[in-house]
Amino acid sequence: MTIDTRTVSFKITGKVQGVWFRAYSRDSALSLNIDGWVKNDPDGAVFGEAVGSEKNMEKFINVLRKGSPNSRVEDVFVEESPETGNYSGFEIRF
Repeated sequence: MTIDTRTVSFKITGKVQGVWFRAYSRDSALSLNIDGWVKNDPDGAVFGEAVGSEKNMEKFINVLRKGSPNSRVEDVFVEESPETGNYSGFEIRF
C-alpha cells in the first residue's frame, strides 16, 4: 500500500438493486484502477469495499453518488476502513 492509497467501505441506499448498479460500479472501478468488491444487501442497499489512489477514490465515490442510469441513489455512506483483503480487480459478489 502506498501513501496515497485509500481504503473505504461504502453503503448505498435507494433504488439500487435490479438497476445494474453493481455492474455500473464494477465497470467504473475498473476504469479508475480501483480494487475491491460490491454486493447486494438483504435490506435493499448495495455495499462493498474499495481500495485505490486518493484521486481515483474521490472519482469513484462521485460515481456511487450518481448511480447507474436507472437507479435512484438516496444516501451514500462512506467510511475509511483498514484494508481487509488483498484485492486484484473489482468483483461483484453474490
